Amino acid sequence: MGELIDYKKLPVENSLSLIEVLHHRFLVLLNELSIEDYKRTIQTEVLGIITLETAIQRFIWHNKHHASQIENLIRREKWKDI
Repeated sequence: MGELIDYKKLPVENSLSLIEVLHHRFLVLLNELSIEDYKRTIQTEVLGIITLETAIQRFIWHNKHHASQIENLIRREKWKDI
């Protein structure tokens, strides 16, 4: 599968800006939730029923995992110092 045209024509900074804005909106939302809200449950395809608190923990882990993969690739390819 080849790269989509937006990957070829747009700078990576566009995607990074989008992620930054989405994460900021998410943070604003989470800061307004009560402790009881974090105990609410959601249905996921993979994990079944989990609390919002668990979903957020997994979201954070997932993002850190991807960031680590990117950092390791940058180091391995010697693209720049981190």
